Parts: sequence; C-alpha cells; structure tokens
Amino acid sequence: MVGLVLVLVVVAGSAYALFSSSLSLNGMVLGTATANLRVSADGVNYYSGSLNMLSLPPFALLLPGETDWREIWLNNNSTTDKLNMNLSAKITATGGNWPELKDAVQLRVCVYNSGFADNCDGGNATAWHTLNDWNASAIALPGPLNQGDSQHYTLVFALPSSYGNGVSGMSITGMNFEVTGTQIP
Repeated sequence: MVGLVLVLVVVAGSAYALFSSSLSLNGMVLGTATANLRVSADGVNYYSGSLNMLSLPPFALLLPGETDWREIWLNNNSTTDKLNMNLSAKITATGGNWPELKDAVQLRVCVYNSGFADNCDGGNATAWHTLNDWNASAIALPGPLNQGDSQHYTLVFALPSSYGNGVSGMSITGMNFEVTGTQIP
C-alpha cells in the first residue's frame, strides 16, 4: 500500500514538473499616418493648409462670354509613401450677390497646361458646373495626387454669353473653396 501511494505521488509530481519560460516586448510604438494636403500660389514658396486669395491679384470683372483663371498648386505631404489621394472640392461659404450669381457663374478645375486656352487642359478637367453645383456637393478633381507629389491646377471661372444686364455690377464676396483629399484604398 505504501508502495502504491509512493508510485502515485511520483506520477502526480512528474505531471506538474514541466519547464516553462516567458519574455516581454517592451517600448513598442504604434502610430498612424497623417494625411497632409497643402496649397501654394506659386508652387515654390510656402505650401500651407490654406491660401488667402485676397493676397493675390483680384479676378477680372467677368463680361458675358468671358473667363478668368487662377493657378494653384496642391501638394500631398502625407507622412507615408502609400497615402495617395483622390481629390474633391466644394464651395463652403459665400457672400455678396450669391443668390443672383450662383447659377450664372460657372467653374471648372483643370490640370494646368500653358498650351491651352486659360491654361486649362480640357482633357484633364472637371466639367463646367455652376457655383451652386460646387456649393451643393463636392465635385471630383482631376487626379489622383500621390504622396510626395504636387499638381498644378487652374481654376477657370466663366460667365456664359446668355447673361446680360440682370447680373451686371454684382459680386460674390467671402467665397471659400475647400479641397479634400481622400485616401485611395
């Protein structure tokens, strides 16, 4: 009986005598990328998160059938080389004679090309949309804009020749144009 108890104690003791070891991983850092879309008036100096158009020469007074344009450069300064973006834009604020001009004045955004009228590469541009369309919903811009790249764009405004004295002497003030870059999956 004593021998049987001794065998049971040895068998039970060996069932719990397994070797083990552990380790730890310390100081881990996990981060996420930062999307960073920037704009410049000349493509050389001072890219930032906004561009005050009041510091640039004013747009010409539009006559029926005429256009005026401005250049901007957009830069994808995101923190990782795989954060490429599709771009869209929307008018987010307006003032002045907006109610009278929102359906009269049209806008399209083009990839800049000095070989075309208004420096607008018509094959690489949005369609013409009224300012009201740009205000109602975001419109996709030509792109994409890959991480580390800059793209030279032209904003072209037009007053169609069908408009006459009904919109004469009016202006839109305080118009904000917001460009959004969305990561391409």
